[in-house]
Amino acid sequence: MRLGLTGVFLVLFAGQVLAQTVTVHLINGDNGKLVGGKNVTIRWDDDDFLNKVVVPIDKLGVGRFQVVAGKSYFSMEEGPKVGKEPNRVAYGDCSSGGDTSKIPIKTVMERGFVPGNGCSKKVSASAKPGEVVFFAKLIPWWMPDMQ
Repeated sequence: MRLGLTGVFLVLFAGQVLAQTVTVHLINGDNGKLVGGKNVTIRWDDDDFLNKVVVPIDKLGVGRFQVVAGKSYFSMEEGPKVGKEPNRVAYGDCSSGGDTSKIPIKTVMERGFVPGNGCSKKVSASAKPGEVVFFAKLIPWWMPDMQ
């Protein structure tokens, strides 16, 4: 059986077309700087509370996750604290208006997604296709972690 050029392309790259990667930018909602060394939690569009992905954010403020096949939406929330106490949260959510509670994957992949910033009207961001922004409210070192 002979495959045309299109057939070869589809065979070689079918896995890449199906596996979509989303890039998360964790941004300080007060000053607009990228925040590194934290986690963001992604939950899928079903009622299973345990169906989540914890996305580690690197020192440059960027994390990545794979979209689960068949899902249309996801939500973002604060991630567990990095270190000895993973059941604690080290920052708050500045993304306003419930914008991060039902994010359409199609919108993210086509245009990118930036929620409102509830911490500062002066700080905004932009996103390219395949990117989402999550605004964080950092907790000062002298305050206890959020639980």
